[in-house]
Amino acid sequence: MTTVSTAATTDIYWGVGGEYGPFPEQTEDEWKGWPNFGKVMRYFREKKMTPIEFAEKYGQATKTDRTPISERQVYRMENNNEVPVDMNKRRFINHPSAIAMGPSQNVPNA
Repeated sequence: MTTVSTAATTDIYWGVGGEYGPFPEQTEDEWKGWPNFGKVMRYFREKKMTPIEFAEKYGQATKTDRTPISERQVYRMENNNEVPVDMNKRRFINHPSAIAMGPSQNVPNA
């Protein structure tokens, strides 16, 4: 018999006095210890726009042909944490003209 146990997730708050959160902690890769960026993105996107509106703005800002990404891709970014590795694309998501995630969520320069 094999027993598989999973550790409880750690929730992260950030901002002055922990005003943002809770968000699950990322547990893998170079973003280990950060809030799950997909969940953060969804939290703030839902306050400002629909997935289709975000897809249009994101495509205009990041694709050479300026076409929208698919609504499905927006949901993959949010639900599966499939956010861009490219720092410029991550910064767009955090830019005030997009969904403005708050000053404490700025991604540091790598």
